[in-house]
Amino acid sequence: MKTMKIKQFFRVLFLGATAFTLGSCSDDIAQLENVDNPLSQQDFTLFSSGTPERTRTTAQMDKTGDTYTYPFYWTHGDHIWVKGDNGLWRHSHEDSNFSDHVSEVGSAGGWKKAHFIVNGTFTKDTYPVIYVGPNSPSIDKSKDPNTMTATGPLKVVVKKEQMQEAEFNADHFATSGDCGIATAEKRSNGYEFQLKHLAAYLLIYPWHNIKYSNGSPAHLTLDKIIIEEVSENGKYGADQYAPYPIAGTHQISANATELPAPLKDENDPNGTRSTTIEFQCGPHEQGFTIPYNKLSYETVGSFVVMSPSRATDSYSKRKLKMTFHYFDMFHRKYEFPYTMATPKEFLGNSFTRFYPKISASPIPETPEYGEGMYYGWDGQYAYNGAVGGAPYNKAKWNDNELVVAQWSCKNMPDVNELYWYWRNGDVRWDDVTSYTVKVKYIDMGEEKEYNVTQTGGVWIKKRDAILRDGSPTYSSGNAIFQSELVCKHPSHDADGFYPAFCDKHGYESETNSFTDMRYWFPDKVDEHTKFSTPPSYESLGKPSEDKLDDYFFLPALGQRHGKYPSNVGTHGYYWSSSICKPHSQTTSDNSWYLEFTAGHFIVTSQNGVRSNGYVAGDGWFH
Repeated sequence: MKTMKIKQFFRVLFLGATAFTLGSCSDDIAQLENVDNPLSQQDFTLFSSGTPERTRTTAQMDKTGDTYTYPFYWTHGDHIWVKGDNGLWRHSHEDSNFSDHVSEVGSAGGWKKAHFIVNGTFTKDTYPVIYVGPNSPSIDKSKDPNTMTATGPLKVVVKKEQMQEAEFNADHFATSGDCGIATAEKRSNGYEFQLKHLAAYLLIYPWHNIKYSNGSPAHLTLDKIIIEEVSENGKYGADQYAPYPIAGTHQISANATELPAPLKDENDPNGTRSTTIEFQCGPHEQGFTIPYNKLSYETVGSFVVMSPSRATDSYSKRKLKMTFHYFDMFHRKYEFPYTMATPKEFLGNSFTRFYPKISASPIPETPEYGEGMYYGWDGQYAYNGAVGGAPYNKAKWNDNELVVAQWSCKNMPDVNELYWYWRNGDVRWDDVTSYTVKVKYIDMGEEKEYNVTQTGGVWIKKRDAILRDGSPTYSSGNAIFQSELVCKHPSHDADGFYPAFCDKHGYESETNSFTDMRYWFPDKVDEHTKFSTPPSYESLGKPSEDKLDDYFFLPALGQRHGKYPSNVGTHGYYWSSSICKPHSQTTSDNSWYLEFTAGHFIVTSQNGVRSNGYVAGDGWFH
């Protein structure tokens, strides 16, 4: 069972400035005594999470004969605000400690316990506590968070653009607008409180019944969901605003029982309101599997944080429209609109579930690829045949020596991600699946069309499938690649866990050290040895039909240097988003790319001159 996260109740323990001793401390609290802590000369109070029960232990799901629960945990970077004796809200300290780590495949993990250090002493019988997430406008980035105070009311942003990293995962709740309040009450061993969540949550489980024109089930993945408020007759309090915003900036008072209407900006009345949420399914396009002819409650789901309806209004129901943007396994993009039949209530501290069926006409089984595929590295415009036989037209590549991709390579994987797919992706050459490439070009002033149908390409396992299943051990020359699915870069030590997927760091297995290959000198290690072809690559072939949902397909689209493409069906060249530092065999023009044929599959920069016309753009990698 995978997990979402919810803020637990706390037990507040008093600590003096110089007497850092507690006879009944847990081992986690006791460990703080030995830390060289800047607070050692100040008064502070330690807020420690309890373990017997949580604010809300379950979110019930309707399924005959079974009940699903969704426990929530603390995440690294969480902070709370406590209203002190002087009436100021105090922000918890950066040195706050998390323990009892919970880690699951496909999740960044979480903690069952959290110990929050807050400056000052607390002597009253009760104290207000508020959680507003890391993106709160109440946080002044210019100030020291360890001594930050606010006069209130505190603010929270329910984001109009949200992104979920993996299927059936709610690690993004904190950054998307999760928030809550509580009253800490004095007990014999300190203070305890239970957090009441103020945001509403949508749990969306799409499925489909779409087939290819040959009658076989289509393999679809979900890119994003556009959620819109479409109510027409709702009037909400003094605002008289209909439809009611589903995202925006809210303020929270100590005695709040629900989120108020989003704040108005006098200079821009709609600046902090949105009746639309754009929900991205995964860090890149084509993120989440859409099951065929079945609902999947345990493995596939998109979870959205939303501004709730206001229970105090005479009309608290609203109707939503959801537009599903999805791809098939050949990167063709489609849209499907779904509108609720009747309005529903979306109150704070509650989950609403949807099971939309995506239904459409059959999809042609032979994909067609056209214009706009070939670019110089991070070119702003695609290559095409130019008048008079010149090779390029408006095809400027990004030639800055040190640059972050901003155009056509912006959403391509970086070299670390390419290597991760190479290492773990069960890469398979396929010489059976057919596709068509149609590209227009100019020859001696006459417009012509390059039109070929070819076979040849590779299947690569999707990120979530790799994380779910593990990876094989590869041996290549002197390099042995074990099936470790975590990034063990030293920078992760402070987090207390190593992430299962990381797009910032790579591996140097010869020395078992870890480095960010975006800034790696390629002549340091023989790149063809390091990134050589995985074993059995050529003989594996297309995955079986029941496994296709776990893979995506990259056709061998060749490259474009002149009027029309070359090497289509035999060679694939796909840019990464990473430049390559100059070394003995390259210039500063080189960038990293993926190259494959029937006989090899490598990540390299050897022929990565930025003016080359390789494949880039959106939607190629899952």
